[in-house]
Amino acid sequence: MPRTRVGAEGASHAPAWGWRVLALLLGPLGCGPAVPTAADRAEADRIFAERCANCHGPQGRGDGPAGRTLDPPPRDLTDPAFLRARTDEALARAIVAGGSAVGRSPAMPGNPDLADRPAVVRALVERLRAHGPPGGRAPRASAHR
Repeated sequence: MPRTRVGAEGASHAPAWGWRVLALLLGPLGCGPAVPTAADRAEADRIFAERCANCHGPQGRGDGPAGRTLDPPPRDLTDPAFLRARTDEALARAIVAGGSAVGRSPAMPGNPDLADRPAVVRALVERLRAHGPPGGRAPRASAHR
């Protein structure tokens, strides 16, 4: 068993792997990343249809009726290069805070009402990833931000 390090003031520090174990234990208790339920996914589908599809189109291809008048046009969310270049966190930030929050078009409004609904936002990100091909998986989030 690894030894516990003792700091200069005599304070004990848990081994490095201890935090990973703690995260695994707390995750199922609601303290970890949001895991969408079937209800969250249904809500995400409804939100996409009501708020996103008008510009991005029902399949996310950027071909919605309102999007035809926008310059720049709405992003094709099925583009594998776009999806590969964005982390799930960046997609979630764009959904909640809008395009300008992630250096994209300010014409894309945010959904600040979703800021306190992380499981629904996660379901929306999953929905975006599902539109694209398997190569559209997210890059790993950087440890340095």
